[in-house]
Amino acid sequence: MSPVYSNSILTIAATGANDSSEGCFLPRNAPDIDPVMLEYPIDNTSEVGKIFFMPRLATFDESVSRGPLSCRGWVLQELILSRRIIHYAREQMYWECQSVSMAEDGAKFKPYSRFKQLLSFYDLPDFSYTRPLQNRWYELVENYKSRLLTKDMDMLPALSGIASEFGKLIQQEYLAGLWNIDLANGLLWHARDSYLEQPSTYRAPSWSWAALNGPITYDLTSREIVSAIDKQNTMINIKSANPFGSVEAGLLNLSGWTKECMHSHTAVDRSKTTMHEYSFSDPGLPSYTTSAVKSLAFCLHHLMDDTGEVIGWYGS
Repeated sequence: MSPVYSNSILTIAATGANDSSEGCFLPRNAPDIDPVMLEYPIDNTSEVGKIFFMPRLATFDESVSRGPLSCRGWVLQELILSRRIIHYAREQMYWECQSVSMAEDGAKFKPYSRFKQLLSFYDLPDFSYTRPLQNRWYELVENYKSRLLTKDMDMLPALSGIASEFGKLIQQEYLAGLWNIDLANGLLWHARDSYLEQPSTYRAPSWSWAALNGPITYDLTSREIVSAIDKQNTMINIKSANPFGSVEAGLLNLSGWTKECMHSHTAVDRSKTTMHEYSFSDPGLPSYTTSAVKSLAFCLHHLMDDTGEVIGWYGS
């Protein structure tokens, strides 16, 4: 479906609808109050200016980016690939294109999604791959992973349209949601909340963010990070002719420098607390006996260097 949206002249979105039964023409929540006009004298002239006051309506961000339609996974690529969109929201209509977003009442906003500009670089004759451009992909993945999919197996297909266009831009191999040119950084995703869920069936290798359900995050930086990976071998078995769609298997072999560290763990009772309540540089977590650990739902593993300093952690 991605060519349908990318080649459309105008996309009409039922942005305020909770499901397909509601459609575009919803009962409006906007207050039925006429604007109030006030006149004022303009300094050093005989002219009179006019100001119109009216009740505050929802912003583009409140009506569109937080609307029911924007919670759905498939919709992200449909909105990004579409060049022009009219949104039918709860209070009013909105116009969106790559340069501006505008409300029916005349209010203007910055473009809703800077992800729409992700693909606009393709037409530039002097395009070159940059760190900020790659980080934009990671931000897009973070946004996508916070959305909902009805079918688990749609995780990669629902983003394949954007991945295909981005692939044309950077001319690099796509590895089940990651890119060969920046694999070291692409592997540095982790759960935004306390844990991620396993889907009912296999859909991606474990090193890909597409392997699990739930929101993730990348620790993004504008600096170039020197990779410790000297050599990498990858293999992806795809299910169809689309290299950006579903996969059957994936293999990743890496070689490079490692840092010596010690491994320890602390058990955390998930029913009483969550991971994000702690500072992991100095955890100070409660200790439990071995017998108690068996009944707990989560284990936090610390990685320490030879001085005893905590240099990382992971959960299981």
